[in-house]
Amino acid sequence: MAWHSAPLPMAAHAAPHEEFWDLSAPAQSSEHAKAVAKAREDAVAEARGLALHRASTAPVVRDHRDTDVAWFHQYVDRALSCHVLSQYEKIQTISKSVHGKVYRYRRIIEGRREAVVMKSSNKTSIEANGRPFNVHAPGRHEVQCEDPYVEIGALQEALQALQDAGGGCDYLLKMLECFEDEVAYNVITSDCPGGELYAIREKGEFDLPDEKTMFQVLTAAAHMHQLNMGHRDISLENTLVANDTPQGWKVKLMDFGQAVACRAGDGHPLWYFGHAGKDCYRPPEAFLPVVQGVGGRSRPVQHVTLARPGGPEGAIVQVKHLFGHIQVILPAGSEGEELPHATAGYQVEKFDAFCCGMVMFMLLFGMPLGEEPNAISQAHSFILTNGLGALLASWDIDFFPNCLEGLCQVNPDRRVSVATALKDPWVQQSLR
Repeated sequence: MAWHSAPLPMAAHAAPHEEFWDLSAPAQSSEHAKAVAKAREDAVAEARGLALHRASTAPVVRDHRDTDVAWFHQYVDRALSCHVLSQYEKIQTISKSVHGKVYRYRRIIEGRREAVVMKSSNKTSIEANGRPFNVHAPGRHEVQCEDPYVEIGALQEALQALQDAGGGCDYLLKMLECFEDEVAYNVITSDCPGGELYAIREKGEFDLPDEKTMFQVLTAAAHMHQLNMGHRDISLENTLVANDTPQGWKVKLMDFGQAVACRAGDGHPLWYFGHAGKDCYRPPEAFLPVVQGVGGRSRPVQHVTLARPGGPEGAIVQVKHLFGHIQVILPAGSEGEELPHATAGYQVEKFDAFCCGMVMFMLLFGMPLGEEPNAISQAHSFILTNGLGALLASWDIDFFPNCLEGLCQVNPDRRVSVATALKDPWVQQSLR
């Protein structure tokens, strides 16, 4: 099945959604389900306490827009200090990455052999990128959202959380080891021989029901959010297929190089400005206008001039600007007056929720909303005015899960969380 973008119609209608946690894997029987649910409830309660403890060590800042996107760098040394007992035999090169290459290796530990994946990131490339900061701060910018140090730190923190809670999430790619040599940092993860979900779906070789796939993707995102981690690049391309499990197909979310903290130490959501993720998954509020900065590097602008919408000074409102439906902070002044408005950025949990909605959209309908910013922006405008239901009705699609419309809300204030989407009956039927 090839992916194609779809035409926009002319029509009208719409609808909004609420909150819950379920990190369990699909149960095999009702008896078994009850036992698993009870055990999981206890584990989740413990994990919640650990998550709150972790949030208390998250960045505390005066302005929640001025946050360090390199928060997970602090866990890198702990990951690299682990003693590596394994030996490795190279099998093949799988692909290129932003800062290096991805290989399949044979890992030999205590006489056992297993296939693993090694993501090798070149030190020279990483150091040229520099230490990133959130772009809102004057003179700072998120040089390159894809940061190998962040990936190592985020994988280490997720692994630590898994060990602390005595459990974890089956649908997140797990780091097995991490080490450095003279030229690179090497992250070892479990092998998912099925490859990327995007490619395997395009070939028509994947037969896991869409609702089960979405249960697994949403569970992975929800687990990350519970650990105060946002992904910022959830996509079919970053979802791997493990086809050698006893239960059959299973998907695993990968690529944590754009991960950031969701909330500050005081519990407030943090706001980000970097052009993270991919165009056809990125939420409308994250299509921020950019200017060319030092050395030709682009950075989002801090102010846009437009006619002031109605509302109190300091309120955050959504406005259409260039290719985005961005959020701005209302300045002092009168409605309709042409004034500079400070950009507000985006919140990462809402960012991830929209990405999950786009994954669901592409699974169900075999196409993205659009493939380049202008077409995507037109689709967002249509949905904002008429609702997703009107768009789908124009394609003669009369059924879609309620949570799809909730996740694909153009206005982030109306968008449901991934935890809420997990509660949708269409997603929950995968547990039966």
